[in-house]
Amino acid sequence: MFSPRVAAIVGSFLLSFNAAAAEVTRIASSFDDDNAFGMFIDVGYERIQHQATLMRESAQGDQPAAQYLQTENRLKLDVRIGLWQDLEFHFGLPLMLNQNRRWRTPSGVDTSSLNASCVGADGHSLDPNCTQTGAGTQLVGNVPSDGYRGGLGNLTFGLAYAMLNQDRDNSKPMWLLGIDYEAPTADKLDSSVPTSGANRGPIGDRVHKYTFFTALSRRQGILDPYFKAQYTLPVKAGGAYSNCDHPSPTSLGYPQNCSPLVFPSGQTGMQPPHRAAVLIGTELVVDEKVKEHQKVSFDLRGEARYISSGRYYNEASDLLGKLLATEAYLQFGGQLGLNVQAAEFAIFHATASLLYSTAHGLTGEAYGNSQNPNPNFDARVDSPGNRLRLVDSYVLVLGADMTFSF
Repeated sequence: MFSPRVAAIVGSFLLSFNAAAAEVTRIASSFDDDNAFGMFIDVGYERIQHQATLMRESAQGDQPAAQYLQTENRLKLDVRIGLWQDLEFHFGLPLMLNQNRRWRTPSGVDTSSLNASCVGADGHSLDPNCTQTGAGTQLVGNVPSDGYRGGLGNLTFGLAYAMLNQDRDNSKPMWLLGIDYEAPTADKLDSSVPTSGANRGPIGDRVHKYTFFTALSRRQGILDPYFKAQYTLPVKAGGAYSNCDHPSPTSLGYPQNCSPLVFPSGQTGMQPPHRAAVLIGTELVVDEKVKEHQKVSFDLRGEARYISSGRYYNEASDLLGKLLATEAYLQFGGQLGLNVQAAEFAIFHATASLLYSTAHGLTGEAYGNSQNPNPNFDARVDSPGNRLRLVDSYVLVLGADMTFSF
């Protein structure tokens, strides 16, 4: 057992740390007694790698249709400015250096089932001898193939306010409330337009996104546990892409129904998903020198995300050349981070996270009714027995950034 003297030393050691908030609850504050103006500038790099398998329904059960790999490299700039005590305005802009997608024939499969179809998008047979001889087959999605995108992303800005601040009152936790707005400033993405390494396509989805969030943390000695929850409300912007912008019978089953008199654009166009996320974690401070403004900590967290159903750009969109009806799914994962503050005005962050997505449908448009079928319906990928699903989906994210404080 510890002696009273040892316990006193340990207690003194734990209490010697100041109540600096966890990174998830960091906020810029101005007009304080010891800081007339507060501002943070974050400059970072992020690499994302997403791999999964596209499965296709068949009479023999789901069969591999393509191996999917997506890699992204992006730069990020975020600025946080203290407007008042515990009130922050922030904005950010990502630059997508490259976003490359690759679809390859699955191992052990001679050719993808997406490379030939005996029926058209409307479900009618292309040739009476097709199933026996392969005559008249139609390409659904060309495997192997590649997609290339990049450019400036959407501008994000918002407000955050510390309802409680542990730095001001050590008996209280840090508690933030905030809202972020992502404006549809990036050029509009059009999956029907081919891309190449020399001619990258844009990445803008033309959707307003309003994210409401709350975050709490409570420094207790060398531990700084935290919690954050957020919800994103999507609102389709004017000019958002619709498959009916290109009513081609080679990609849509009933393009003639794209008329607004039959199907208004609100029914045929993009239907962006709602998103929600919860993360729980803690920072572990392994070294800290308060007077020298030096600190080293590890950040360990777990998170869960929900993405609702909708019609939007997914892992098969560039392959099939259109927005696709996507099922709701969950993501689970964790993150390990390292925070190093070597001086008062600079902090280095490095993170590695891994996310797993539950299996979900990538196609599955409703047919509608026999008088006026849904123009988006494509019998080759939307009818039962032909639909696509995403399985074995893993996302690895590596990031590094510097925070400069003023």
